[in-house]
Amino acid sequence: FILIILCCVLFSYFLEFSVTDINKILESINQNMSLKKYDTAKINFKKLKSLWDKKEKIFELQVGHNELDEINELLAELEAFFNHKDIFLKKDEYDEFFRVSYKLSFLLNHIIEKNKLNFETIL
Repeated sequence: FILIILCCVLFSYFLEFSVTDINKILESINQNMSLKKYDTAKINFKKLKSLWDKKEKIFELQVGHNELDEINELLAELEAFFNHKDIFLKKDEYDEFFRVSYKLSFLLNHIIEKNKLNFETIL
């Protein structure tokens, strides 16, 4: 029983620290985009994508597949902005970029809240 609780606590901390790291990079990307530093934002997005690729398998242990699919879809949408720079900058679609970015951050924070360890989930 104690081992189960310990595993739950460790996994909860892993999720929280992972989401915090991802959100820090997302904030940096958003700040760069606000300042129209597109190339710097793209570099940070690559860091974000690499970090997610490393963490995703462990998220699969606890997070629902629908939520993981939604995270991957949102990341794909963000990636499309960077892969189609000319169209993105021409249309000035910053509002749409920020909408997707904030939705991703909200979803990640929701996962943390949903999976927070509390006595009700243990008992």
